[in-house]
Amino acid sequence: MQIHELIDTIAVPLMLTFGAIALVAAIGGIIGFVIATGKNLKAAYLWRISGGISYLSLAVSGAVAVGYLSEGRTTTQILVVAFMLLGIWLLNTGLRLRAKVMSESRN
Repeated sequence: MQIHELIDTIAVPLMLTFGAIALVAAIGGIIGFVIATGKNLKAAYLWRISGGISYLSLAVSGAVAVGYLSEGRTTTQILVVAFMLLGIWLLNTGLRLRAKVMSESRN
């Protein structure tokens, strides 16, 4: 089996899987955001981490989809990079905040 045939075979399940991960992470992020309005630091880092995972999952799904688009490839590629950067930033800030909260709870 050629690599292109393999990619064609797994592309849709791969996009659906990452779409489902993005949906679950987004729901977790929304719940964490609502809880974080009460100044709960644990919820604050959880919604950032969930949001980062959601954006990264959408970026991976978009990167897989780019190969199948006939129009709008450039726009999709730009959005994939933007979603990836936003996801990395959210995930990074969430992990930093988590480390800060964990170090404060030890003291």
